[in-house]
Amino acid sequence: MPQPTPQQVIESQRTDWNRVASGWEKWDQFFDDNMAFLNHRLVSDAHVRRGMRVLDLGSGTGYPALLTAQTVGSAGSVTGLDLAESMVTVAQRKAARLGLNNVTFRTGDVTTLPFEASTFDAVIGRDYTLLLGVFIVTSIMVIAFNLLTDLVYTLIDPRIGATG
Repeated sequence: MPQPTPQQVIESQRTDWNRVASGWEKWDQFFDDNMAFLNHRLVSDAHVRRGMRVLDLGSGTGYPALLTAQTVGSAGSVTGLDLAESMVTVAQRKAARLGLNNVTFRTGDVTTLPFEASTFDAVIGRDYTLLLGVFIVTSIMVIAFNLLTDLVYTLIDPRIGATG
């Protein structure tokens, strides 16, 4: 059986995440009530503070980008990037409902980040953000060398706590 190409893996992931977006939205309050500590830990471990420019990889339906937007305040900004258009749509609705004008969500792929050098002060993401195993090293190298003013990269693994 032939191995799928990297692009086929990405497209498969995009399809899967688009398919489950409504379920994530349906259970959003449950996840927020029971897993909010992970988002707070992620923002804390990344040393996010007022006025920073932050990239959230694999934003899904908006967390932790929304919490991060509250943390950086109006002097800062957050860009949430997710592979699935349906997830981005949910995140945009939530940001509008919360009145957050300093966060934007874009559809994109972590293997081809569409940003200029030194665009962000910090990059955050939860571990399932980078499930495309063969792309992890490439993605982190791109982030480290092309995007950050100061490398602040933190991953939270929901199963075991903080890593980084």
